[in-house]
Amino acid sequence: MNNRAGRDQLKVDALCVPLTDNLQSDVIVIYNVNIPIQYFFDPQSAQEVLAKVKNLLSRDFYDAVTSFQITASYQLRHTITGELRTWTGSFNARNNAPAQLSGFEIFDNNTFIQVSLDHIEDIEARLTQFEETKWVLNQIISIIFNVQSRVKFNDPVLTHFPQHGRRSQRTFALS
Repeated sequence: MNNRAGRDQLKVDALCVPLTDNLQSDVIVIYNVNIPIQYFFDPQSAQEVLAKVKNLLSRDFYDAVTSFQITASYQLRHTITGELRTWTGSFNARNNAPAQLSGFEIFDNNTFIQVSLDHIEDIEARLTQFEETKWVLNQIISIIFNVQSRVKFNDPVLTHFPQHGRRSQRTFALS
């Protein structure tokens, strides 16, 4: 899959970063799981796509402590000029306060889907918790799960990366 695939794609952008130059050092693996907003328009579709994320994390980080944060990609509109900007993560024009959907939490296979649904509930209000500004929310594009895990240098998840865990990245479809 193209690593420049847009935010309208159900995809995973993955990065692995070794903690030291030692070939046997632990590695931080980061997944940014992009889920287009239309998957959350229908409760059954939301459950199904979150089950895919849960299965991915359970499979790839089976023995590793894994944390995740939920944020979004969205479009802002300038109220005076009409200019549109695509933004990812937090937005606050004045004081950089987060407009995120969740802080980092430890992944739990048994509660992941419900916890995620709880965080995504009332998404527009949660993303626009910032002071009055000339930029307003125009549309939500996607929900993003930022997943991070520290794995051993010989963890099977690293076989999917070029250079087997040395600093590398890949993009793949969430299936």
